[in-house]
Amino acid sequence: MQNINRRNNVLIPVSIKEYLLDLTDTLLEKDYYSNVEYADMLVDDILDFVYTIPEIPHYRLSPITQKRFNRYGKDLYYVFFRRKTSSPDISWG
Repeated sequence: MQNINRRNNVLIPVSIKEYLLDLTDTLLEKDYYSNVEYADMLVDDILDFVYTIPEIPHYRLSPITQKRFNRYGKDLYYVFFRRKTSSPDISWG
């Protein structure tokens, strides 16, 4: 595990923000959520997570995985997405 804080800012392109805003509707239409509030909370959690990526722990890829993803660069790391607002009361459909 490694913390990587390069004082980077996370910039989300407008097209991705639009996609995430549309994600709320998609989650409702596909019956993943039956409540707008829960769908909005998921999208908010995703955006909050993306903005915290520079400060959260990063993990090295295994050598085998690194070979599979070498077209994206060298010394790649990954992070885990954990929701802050998860609740056992939320129904998944």
